[in-house]
Amino acid sequence: MLAGPKESSYYNIAGRYAKIIARSGVKVQVIETDGAQDNLRRLADRKIHPDVGFVLGGISDGIEIGGLISLGERVSSNRFWFSIAARKRWTACSS
Repeated sequence: MLAGPKESSYYNIAGRYAKIIARSGVKVQVIETDGAQDNLRRLADRKIHPDVGFVLGGISDGIEIGGLISLGERVSSNRFWFSIAARKRWTACSS
């Protein structure tokens, strides 16, 4: 999971998501990045294979994002999009 700089809200939220997802038996690696735009670039780059990352809405100028799916999840007072690369097939989990 592409997060953000350590000690950032992105990184902290990613850690919380990882713990919740782990309850379903899925191991999530939280990856430190330079933030939302770096996450979007990495998600869009077909040579890199991250599955999930945090991005903000409205920052995709100049980045080809045709292979991504965005879920409009509000996880703080800011508007976050929890983006999932569409290259990989995902199955919904129920809790």
